[in-house]
Amino acid sequence: MTEEEQLATKINDRDWRLNHLYWIQDQNGKKVKFRMNWAQRYFFDSIWYLNEILKVRQIGISTLTGILQLDHALFNKEQTCGLIDRTDLDAKRKMQKIRYAYDHLDDPDDPTTAALGALVKEEVQLKTQNEHEISFTNGSKLWGGTSLRGSTVNFLHVSELGYIAHFDPKRAAEIASGCFNTVHAGNLIIVEATHEGGRYGLNYELVRQSQRFNEETATPLDWKFHFFPWWGERNYQMEPVGQFIIPEKLNNYFERLENSCGITLSPSQKFWYFKKQQSPKVDMARQYPGTAEEALAALTEGAIYGNQIAELRAMGRVRDFARVDDAPLFTSWDLGQSDYHAIWLLQLKGMDILALDYWTGQRATPGELAAHIAGWERSYKRPVAMNYLPHDAGSTMQNSKNMQQTLAETGLTNLTIVPRTPDVWVGIKHLRALLPSFYFHATNCERETESNDGRLMPSGLGALEGYHQKVEMVGGRIVETPEHDPASHGCDGLRTFAEAHQRGMINQLLSNQPGAISVYGRAKRFRKTEPKRGIRTPHTKKDRSGSRTTRRLRG
Repeated sequence: MTEEEQLATKINDRDWRLNHLYWIQDQNGKKVKFRMNWAQRYFFDSIWYLNEILKVRQIGISTLTGILQLDHALFNKEQTCGLIDRTDLDAKRKMQKIRYAYDHLDDPDDPTTAALGALVKEEVQLKTQNEHEISFTNGSKLWGGTSLRGSTVNFLHVSELGYIAHFDPKRAAEIASGCFNTVHAGNLIIVEATHEGGRYGLNYELVRQSQRFNEETATPLDWKFHFFPWWGERNYQMEPVGQFIIPEKLNNYFERLENSCGITLSPSQKFWYFKKQQSPKVDMARQYPGTAEEALAALTEGAIYGNQIAELRAMGRVRDFARVDDAPLFTSWDLGQSDYHAIWLLQLKGMDILALDYWTGQRATPGELAAHIAGWERSYKRPVAMNYLPHDAGSTMQNSKNMQQTLAETGLTNLTIVPRTPDVWVGIKHLRALLPSFYFHATNCERETESNDGRLMPSGLGALEGYHQKVEMVGGRIVETPEHDPASHGCDGLRTFAEAHQRGMINQLLSNQPGAISVYGRAKRFRKTEPKRGIRTPHTKKDRSGSRTTRRLRG
């Protein structure tokens, strides 16, 4: 084979090009030849048309994708490659890395590829370039920014979609409708992220959809799931120093991880994880997950109930259990006019509050809401003792009736409105105080549903885990308020029950039943006889008398 034939063979081999032709800057800013690491190699060998990547930090997937886009633009005519990032600055930095790889194609520091790189640059010359666009004389170009609406794209890269979907859901919806749809079947999309925002949002929906991928029946319109855990990265190891004794809680995590993944962690891997989790502002489940489910269950930033639900899971209070035949049923509601409704089905038994089921729906009619309650009554073979409605159920609607009256006309009985609590944090505080008494039926309270527009709605537990606060400037001062998003409906629905409990409405109802025990009495005995089962949150402390009080919120 002649030298020209050898050169033609190499340059037509994309795998060879990626691992020999391009220069990058490593994490220390040093110029190095790009070589695929384990994660990059695995992804390159398993890449599909539509790809959802859930990953740990700093394993080079975004670097590989940038090189792939540059290579695609150089060796294919009239192609458009788009990059969407969480901020404009992040997009600019990735575009700079792509430009760096092009500029150094003919770098003399590697004589074996310098001539070939020079030939590529001569054949495909740089036409225009700025912070957001690079175009070439072969008609191909690369764009980078926070949105690419209105442009037909052949190769789309979306970086940190988990962050975007959580903190800017409107932009995430625009990416789904205005960017994904510009990539026609047979072209390429790579979405990569460390997950944010719990069990709802666009990135979560893509993860769940892509986890159903079946290669035997897959089409170019199906999403494929790729996951890269912390234990797969060779750099995430550290030789133990001194006498290393693994804490019991961490040892339990390692055992679960080894059993679920079929792996054996080395002492150096365990020691690295032990030291890394001690670093400030590191969320190991979110930034360095060992399994996909661990990443999806990671606490949301600013979580309001997240720590408590995690504790309940650890205590075995999220599990399937049999119904209690001698305890009354209650429902607790959140209502929305054009928004979502949420209803919890609850029982009180002894010292415990049993969350039996959860339902959420969009724009359901009063008749449909009543029918759902009737279905629960048939299933549990007893009537609901009381349906607790939020304060807005007393607001007059367009038909000059309120929701309570409209529901009553459907035949639904035992309806009562819980008066409005002016400060939402008062109700939140009381629900926090009640949560240690809860058992959640895992199957029913982790069941997700689709909205009318096809979006995946969070389960009851997913709502409690994802409910979080946002920080705003109001009147020149910092105010923390709960975020109104898909997770808020289920939490508002359960808060209705907490506010009814706080006002004595549940205790009053039960006191009229034979053999009833005071709800308040149960709560007091629960805290008095079993203090260790109470869950402390960052928002609580003990006052001088030893009772639980709420720390004053900033703003």
